[in-house]
Amino acid sequence: PMAKPHARPKRSLFKTFLWLLLALAVAAGFAGYLQWQEYQQFADSPLAIGDTEPLVEVKRGDTLSEIANRYGLTVNALKELNDLNSDVIRLGQQLQVPLRP
Repeated sequence: PMAKPHARPKRSLFKTFLWLLLALAVAAGFAGYLQWQEYQQFADSPLAIGDTEPLVEVKRGDTLSEIANRYGLTVNALKELNDLNSDVIRLGQQLQVPLRP
């Protein structure tokens, strides 16, 4: 018997579906990585004084980490912006934070 010249090999629908899922997972992972890289590029960058809003008052239970996360900063960037040498903050202390987007 002579083979058909342009015959396509049969691929199961399930196998095609698995390849599609793998491609989507890789694309989603790559997109997440790019977003993370963009965040990291700016998370530690010092901010100009003109980019800050009125001071935020430290309230009971606040930590540098929580305040930094609230404004999209790392703890180091928040400390640099406020000339802090340690992670210790006091109740009622005023901290500069960046303008909200």
